[in-house]
Amino acid sequence: MIEEGPDPKEVASFHFVQLRTLKLVKTNEQAPKDFINVIATASKFGLLFVSIANGFKVLKLENILDLDEDKENKSIEENYFSQVVPCESPVLLSLSTDQKTLAVCLERNSKVVVDFYDIAAFADHEGTPVPFQNAQLSNNNCKLKDFLWNPVSDGIFAYCLSDGSLGVQELNGMNLTVLASLPNVGATAACWSPKGKQLVVGKKDGSFSQYKPNLQEVKKVPPPNIDEKLMVANICWLSTTQFAVLYMPPGSGVSPYLFIVSTPKGSPVVYTNYYDVCLGNSTNDSQRYFLHHESAWDILTCASTDSIEVAVLGDPPSWVQWDLREDGRILLPAKNGARYAIGAGVMYCAQRRIVISENESYPPMPIIFYLTDNGLLVSYHMVNTAPGCASLVRPSTPIDRTGERKRAGGTQIIGSTVTAPYSMPSVSKIPDANVM
Repeated sequence: MIEEGPDPKEVASFHFVQLRTLKLVKTNEQAPKDFINVIATASKFGLLFVSIANGFKVLKLENILDLDEDKENKSIEENYFSQVVPCESPVLLSLSTDQKTLAVCLERNSKVVVDFYDIAAFADHEGTPVPFQNAQLSNNNCKLKDFLWNPVSDGIFAYCLSDGSLGVQELNGMNLTVLASLPNVGATAACWSPKGKQLVVGKKDGSFSQYKPNLQEVKKVPPPNIDEKLMVANICWLSTTQFAVLYMPPGSGVSPYLFIVSTPKGSPVVYTNYYDVCLGNSTNDSQRYFLHHESAWDILTCASTDSIEVAVLGDPPSWVQWDLREDGRILLPAKNGARYAIGAGVMYCAQRRIVISENESYPPMPIIFYLTDNGLLVSYHMVNTAPGCASLVRPSTPIDRTGERKRAGGTQIIGSTVTAPYSMPSVSKIPDANVM
């Protein structure tokens, strides 16, 4: 069953407050041309990781907040400290759930490779961190489509490639193990369930399937019947039976469809169509969204690789697009040359009060970051004033270098994984639960 999404509604209890914009990509540098998500955050340690061409930068949140103290200065800031780590151009950065391992996904010798860095390597801001381990994810000339750490089990991650293959591996200390793999399943996007019990995988034919961590398929959902051939570009697992899915039609000059797909047990699937909530320009043939589900606040933020607008949906399970106050929306800085986002991430460790004026201030809130296609790092406080709203921020802690994983001389060994039995013994690490 297909339904139209409800009309947007005005919401006064949530808005964004912009911080100082940074010129992350300097004159002698370039922004990544190929990207999936080039921002990763380690809130536990107050660190932000952002890709550039030929490497990535490491910034401290405290330094960014210091720059924002000068409220009168609205210019784009170019003078700030960042640690630069050289490597091939990363297409995706991602922190494990314990925030102790940074995955840097890139192409090396026409293969998809992920380099793993111990977070302790970034305690020395004057040094040049090197990966302690890496894995070759492809054996042929293909591209990475998605990479995601399990939200519960620290070392387990899943990925899918442009040849449609799907894999799950485990990093345990220095050792990598292939837990399961499926070739040619048409995988295009993936997301773990909130409790890490299952993996949902979007596919080239517009369907999506739920898998156990050993990649045993347990449920398949067909695409919506809208008389267009569709591919899943993004998928986000919202709740036990509800998913946010971005579908893309084939061809050039087309717009995506954002659906909330409800799959209640024993009842027909309900597809609710919100169309392109970011109001894109239909100029990017490989459009995708950066979907961030803030489950404690029941909101979903959507940024696009084809638009400067960021949309917010709330009020589940019906989900309504929120119309925020005029000065509380996110518009990427088009006047400074930005056209769309190439990375997104949220930090939860800010401890400074958000001061707007003598008469308006708020307690510390999460900060959402976006990197634009022309290399600007924009950031916004996510201000929630709803009654009973949970505080999501916690202070960061210093990095403990005890037990730091190192490879002698920083040697990078590719494809050093060992195939494990299909039974995936490490699934026992994921707590039992009846849901997800």
